[in-house]
Amino acid sequence: MSTHFDIEKTNLEAHVSLCEQRYNELVQRLDQLENRFNTVEKLLSEIRRDLIDQKLEGRDQTLKQRDYVIAALSGFIVWVATQGIKLLGF
Repeated sequence: MSTHFDIEKTNLEAHVSLCEQRYNELVQRLDQLENRFNTVEKLLSEIRRDLIDQKLEGRDQTLKQRDYVIAALSGFIVWVATQGIKLLGF
């Protein structure tokens, strides 16, 4: 039983036809790989955006916490100052 390789050796038209089939299969596989690569690239971009958003949210949360601490300390200082003024009789 002869294989398509044997036929290619003796028949140029068969060789050309098989080469075309192989080429089309390669193009199809490359297209599939490109689609998969694009999907992975999109997912990585989404992950990157999510990480950046989380970092910014964390920074915002830290700034809010800092503001609360400053406000609490300021209120405490004002309270202590008013208590001191009352003690001094002013």
